[in-house]
Amino acid sequence: MYPIVFNKSRAEQLIARIGEGQDIPAPAGGWNSDQLLQVAGAFFFAAMSHGPPAIDKSAENRASGNGDTATRTLSDDLHVAIDFYSDLTMMVCGGTYDERFEPELQAVVVREGSERGFKIVRGGK
Repeated sequence: MYPIVFNKSRAEQLIARIGEGQDIPAPAGGWNSDQLLQVAGAFFFAAMSHGPPAIDKSAENRASGNGDTATRTLSDDLHVAIDFYSDLTMMVCGGTYDERFEPELQAVVVREGSERGFKIVRGGK
């Protein structure tokens, strides 16, 4: 169980700022987990609204007659990508990133059946 406290006016502010390319202001009193997750959720919504990247040409990822399936696939892929970005950031903070990767890293989310992972395209050591 994880508690959620959602603020509608903050969501409206975040979406407006993201849409206009403006900075995201820190909340009064600084950041807490709820506020960080609301910003993450707003950015996730923005990423979902862009749809899958043009680089993804596989038939499996193209929108089909079943929009729910395509949306679910994109959502799953974005969550895996967010997890990977989080892991990479943790490695930077922990001082272990440079052992495995170059400063610029390119990877893709890959699927094999129900399993999802990453393939390093460029920047691995």
